[in-house]
Amino acid sequence: DDDGDGRLSEAEMRSFAKNIGFTGSDEEWAEEYAKVRSSIDGPDTGVDKQLFRKLINDKSDEGCYCTDEELRNMVVKLMPKNDGSENTPVAPAMSRKELEAAVFSMCDRDADGLLSEKELRIFASHTGFDGDDEAWQEEYRNLCAEVNSEPGTGVGLDAFTRMVNDESDRGCFCTDAELHTMLQIMKADRISEEANQRNQGVPFAKTPSAFRSGLIRAVFGLCDTDGDGLLSESQMRVFAGFTGYEGSTEQWKNDFSHLCTDLGADPGTGLNILSLEKLVNDSGEGGLYCTDDELQTIRVKMEHEVKTAQMSKTNERANLISAVFKGCDCDEDGHLNEQEMRIISNHLGFDGTDEQWSEEFQLLCSENGVDPGSGVGPALAERLLNDESDSGCFCSDEELRSLFTKLQDPAEKAKLVVAKQSSRDAEVSRGPVEQDVLRSDIIGAVFRACDADKDGRLSEKEMHGFAKHTAFKGTDEEWSKEYKALCGASASLGVDLELFEKLVNDRTDKGCYCTYEELKHILDKIRLDIHNNAFMVQQETSEEAPKTEEEQQPAQFPAETAPSDGQPEGS
Repeated sequence: DDDGDGRLSEAEMRSFAKNIGFTGSDEEWAEEYAKVRSSIDGPDTGVDKQLFRKLINDKSDEGCYCTDEELRNMVVKLMPKNDGSENTPVAPAMSRKELEAAVFSMCDRDADGLLSEKELRIFASHTGFDGDDEAWQEEYRNLCAEVNSEPGTGVGLDAFTRMVNDESDRGCFCTDAELHTMLQIMKADRISEEANQRNQGVPFAKTPSAFRSGLIRAVFGLCDTDGDGLLSESQMRVFAGFTGYEGSTEQWKNDFSHLCTDLGADPGTGLNILSLEKLVNDSGEGGLYCTDDELQTIRVKMEHEVKTAQMSKTNERANLISAVFKGCDCDEDGHLNEQEMRIISNHLGFDGTDEQWSEEFQLLCSENGVDPGSGVGPALAERLLNDESDSGCFCSDEELRSLFTKLQDPAEKAKLVVAKQSSRDAEVSRGPVEQDVLRSDIIGAVFRACDADKDGRLSEKEMHGFAKHTAFKGTDEEWSKEYKALCGASASLGVDLELFEKLVNDRTDKGCYCTYEELKHILDKIRLDIHNNAFMVQQETSEEAPKTEEEQQPAQFPAETAPSDGQPEGS
């Protein structure tokens, strides 16, 4: 369809006929074409898609039947070729991932990175779906459910990739050859659309569609690595390289300066999105015109490079953490004990006493279900060093590199490995100072242990559980009044961590002050209660054989000791 009018004229149909073996003269073709048109009344307006489809599926003498393989070969053959010169680069074969991304981009008409119901139907039509709108709506919802996508949002590239790689009945598996053929057909359709726009007197390059504008925005965003909304000389050089620019750094500096001058921009500031759009839509000597196809190819390649760089950075950090772990593992037993973990802690600024660090290490192990005697393994160490919350030991890449460098130097490493003080030395150096370094951590641990529904707030019931461990013995009604008095306006919302910390640090009658030791004791009791409750639930729900008389006797537990004098007597 060279003129993009949606119909094949006599000359355009002859181009198809030649591809299926017709070698007759002009007169013979005119006669053959007349036979094709004989079934249609009215003036000759050409062969529309419906009639064309009927012809190539007709195996009788009156049809032009083509096998799928013949159609695939024809699509590839009919696609626009390079100019034939020796210097014209040949596009390399696309990997499966590139094919998947390219087909996705062709369907993503608004270039928003998601395939809507209408856009995914473009893909479905190429895989054989020919149902009506209602059937497609149901199919679309089912497909979204299979790849965990919201129908109202659309299907992203990752979900689309899972879809075309799913060989089950629920998937839309496509071979590489099928994806390649699909891509070529989609490209041909796009060329036909552009031809139709030109035929209607609407220059495509001068009035870009939403699809093309979206592509340009996507490419701009990938080039704009610092996110400042401007493309610098080096950022534009990356884009120019994808368009085939091969000049030197010095030559590009001059070319970029000229580009900016022509566009009325400052080379020192850079080009904005409007300038890039003007460049890629300008087919003159001063522009960098790109077809939609070329923009898509640039986008796919840049996205691939970004993902590769991200993976490389992730792997680099994982390797760095592994190297630091090995450097700290002085006894090479594959775990970091209390003193070995302190190397990392000291590097991050911990300056507490041995006793304080011992408590901190015990708490860290307890929160992560690790035996302090065994120590921290590689997987937990990596998780802690990547954890930016209060429960983690986050290290930036820069801090990790600095620590790794110190661990390579025996003298520097010796400074980080702190020998334990004797009890007497520790007592002299410590003095009567409460363990403030650990207090905030233990408060957070108690708060999380009480927060049964994990919503980040302690309800009246959850705070009652905490109060019972501080020796509160009042009724539910009495606690309700006490809770409202403690929380004030926040009672209906619940107690967040900030208010909870304020309460347990408040030594007045309005607070619930607890010492560090009391908090530690409370934490142990809450965790024991959680463990026992889980065990009881498991016992009640499990199907067991009838118990003997001896097994039915209640277990005897030692009576709970009364609170020590240092514990609070109530809220």
